[in-house]
Amino acid sequence: MMRQKSSYVLQADRLLPTLTVRETLTYMAYLKLPGHFKPSDINRKVQTVITDMGLNHVAENRIGGAIVRGVSGGEKRRITIGVQLLKDPDILLLDEPTSGLDAFTAHHLVQSLADLAHKGKLVIMSIHQPRSDIFRLLDKIAILTIGQLAFLGRPDQMVPYFTSVGYSCPVNQNPCDIYIDLTSVDRRTPDQEVKTLKRAKKLCAAFTNNEIYTEILKRITFGLSQYDSEETQGTVERVSKSPSYPRTFNCLLNRMNIHVWRNRGDCLGRFIFLPFFIPFIIMFLGRLGLNQESIQDRLGVIYQASQVPPYMGIVNGVALYPALRDLFYREYQDGLYSTLTFLGVYYVHCLPFNIISSLVFSGILYWSVGLNPDLVSFGCFILVVVMLSQIGEMVTVSIMGVFRNIQLASNATTLIFSASGVVASGLLRTIENMPTVLQWASYIAVHKYSTAILVGNEFHGLKFTCPEQAAEQCMMKGDNFINTYYPHALEHMTRNFIILGGYSTAVFILAFIVMKIRGIPTLH
Repeated sequence: MMRQKSSYVLQADRLLPTLTVRETLTYMAYLKLPGHFKPSDINRKVQTVITDMGLNHVAENRIGGAIVRGVSGGEKRRITIGVQLLKDPDILLLDEPTSGLDAFTAHHLVQSLADLAHKGKLVIMSIHQPRSDIFRLLDKIAILTIGQLAFLGRPDQMVPYFTSVGYSCPVNQNPCDIYIDLTSVDRRTPDQEVKTLKRAKKLCAAFTNNEIYTEILKRITFGLSQYDSEETQGTVERVSKSPSYPRTFNCLLNRMNIHVWRNRGDCLGRFIFLPFFIPFIIMFLGRLGLNQESIQDRLGVIYQASQVPPYMGIVNGVALYPALRDLFYREYQDGLYSTLTFLGVYYVHCLPFNIISSLVFSGILYWSVGLNPDLVSFGCFILVVVMLSQIGEMVTVSIMGVFRNIQLASNATTLIFSASGVVASGLLRTIENMPTVLQWASYIAVHKYSTAILVGNEFHGLKFTCPEQAAEQCMMKGDNFINTYYPHALEHMTRNFIILGGYSTAVFILAFIVMKIRGIPTLH
């Protein structure tokens, strides 16, 4: 019930820099408001919040970030508060809303909060060392120390109360500064800590024996009894219906897509990072023939085709996922959607980008170097590249669930795929010649199955030329090469594709399990 009646504004702003103010609030409205709200209702609600928070002049401006300039820090604070006002909560809780703001911006922010309070909302905020002009805007002030109340009352009651217990306020001084310092515990030295702790306990005890405290306690008790009576009689509003799953999924997907499209560098990178390797591969290997040397060259192409896609998945994941993950942490705490929904949306979001970049990469590389001209073989090549790209990105997501440090997660994921390619592909050393423990380890590595598909796909049906003087030492048929170095690759082609598909599902499940076990970090 408390979650339905209240909203909590964190100290830090977690907003996507590529969205406009109106878009940010609109997407959040689709996630927060009940399912029966129509688009026109949502638009009206968003406009009301924009007006109430004084954001009309920046409504169509982008939020901005460290690189691209956007709205000011104070306006970001107003947007963050506006997000929590979309559900029209009765109680608004704020953690140091003026932190990091200049004096002018802080004053106007608190003035906006005071206006909300005077319209009927209960606004509770924590604040340290408020200026005198902010002090005068507050209806009630509570001073907490050692987990207890040292004072709670109207601003005009503060000085008389503390004067009555022996601590007057010097002339022309801010009472909040004086009395917050007075009730604080100084832990710089043991003697100071003992002295100030004793004073703090004395002040707390004095307040609990004061008539101000007694009167407030009576009012709170009466208010709770009234609420319990209304709840018993069924007059308290019950939990409203949440938005439908399709609406939530579609909203998150659209927001992710817009975020990437607006971030031109990252969006372009998603399309060109993988094809960027093509010129280097072509310059290194050239056009493949059908001589004996082309066997090794084809293995080189296969090695690049199986190693590069996962690495590009890592690059894309590291570049784009953290900002979305941080926003998810905040929205998950608000109860807007589940971990499974977030990961499902991200999986669907990145799949089209991986498909398009893989098509460009495969289409140019395959025909430029002269791989097996069979169209079915070409289709299998594309499918393997797509699946490796998707697996690479989702493994990165999984590892970033373990290591929240981006660089550490990137290094760990790179190490995993490097080991997989070395141990399981059989392209650098045949698996049969490896130590037994590595042979067993290769069965859980994705490159064992992707390489078997690519080798069987490429060498099946090929015939190689051979000089007459070396006919006995030559590999004349591609199928002979498959049977020698990748036995059963052709018979297990379907099985290996199924295993790759299983990997795609398994890394998604792994990401979910890791995030559930690791939990949501404490946000500030």
